[in-house]
Amino acid sequence: MQTRTLGSTGLSVSCLAFDTTLLQSVDFNQAQAILNTAYECGITFYSTGRGDTDSEIKVGYGLNLRQHNAAVLAKTQERDGRKVARAIERSIRNLHTDCVDVYQIGALNMEPELALIQGEGGAIAAMRKAQQEGKIRCVGASSLRLDILETIIVAEQVDVVEFPVNIFDLDFIERLVPLAKEKGVGVIGCFPFAGGSFGDPDMALPFALDQDVGSVLAGMHTIEHVHRNSAVATHFMPLTDEQRQRLFEVAKSLGRDYCRFCGQCAPCPKGIDVPKVLELLRASWRFHLRDWAAREYESLPVQAAECDECGVCEKACAYGVNVVSLMDRTAHHFAYHG
Repeated sequence: MQTRTLGSTGLSVSCLAFDTTLLQSVDFNQAQAILNTAYECGITFYSTGRGDTDSEIKVGYGLNLRQHNAAVLAKTQERDGRKVARAIERSIRNLHTDCVDVYQIGALNMEPELALIQGEGGAIAAMRKAQQEGKIRCVGASSLRLDILETIIVAEQVDVVEFPVNIFDLDFIERLVPLAKEKGVGVIGCFPFAGGSFGDPDMALPFALDQDVGSVLAGMHTIEHVHRNSAVATHFMPLTDEQRQRLFEVAKSLGRDYCRFCGQCAPCPKGIDVPKVLELLRASWRFHLRDWAAREYESLPVQAAECDECGVCEKACAYGVNVVSLMDRTAHHFAYHG
């Protein structure tokens, strides 16, 4: 599989990266088999996070990172520097390593958070200190807000950024990719399948890989997924004009059903965790993790059926997603599959 360098970091990674979020839905032994298969297929870059329940632990046990010469990305949603420092130490322990290759401020989607992470006692200062101490190699940030990432890249505050790279999010590609390249910032593409909207990796994955990015994250939870996605990446060929046109047609028909789980719709007046609910719908519907998603959905304090169609979420959504319709679809889906 092709390897690429993340910006000016010097870190060389496989063009296809393994987003381990979905590994929380499989047991420990299954996770080990999936991770080892991924490495055998040439995937050398793994993205994990303590927010994904036990994915850090599974990756730590599944891959001896230094022995396998694998790179790992860990993330935190903490914004305070002291909490970030503690989170880095926990990730190092969970991953059984002495240095995390990319440590990332995750889900940076709200404007007020910028001041928190950029301040003297904020996340970026703590991460830079950890970098100087050799605990992390690269400082990263991920966001579903183009303007926030633009600000961070221009300020040259991070080494790596992560954002959506797919046919729906062309504005991210057109504005952030050249800016990151100019500043020497590495780019990791996420959501190549647009949150599961595209079920065919033969179209969606080549589109993402054809962009000027260091690596593209794909979520996988079966050996079959690993084989299929890695085969596409290994034998990557740019899309033909006909394939690209088909991709645009699919995007046009699905555009308003694609939730990016950015959280801008919060808070819901009824207390529904809208991004979480829609992530579980995606897991059950698109990735066929029905039993796991149904259990997670059942544990939510407020479920989609409580939606009264007030429309506050849709007014707040910058992407024009049909949130009310998706809430109704989710309620019916889990009533049937629960």
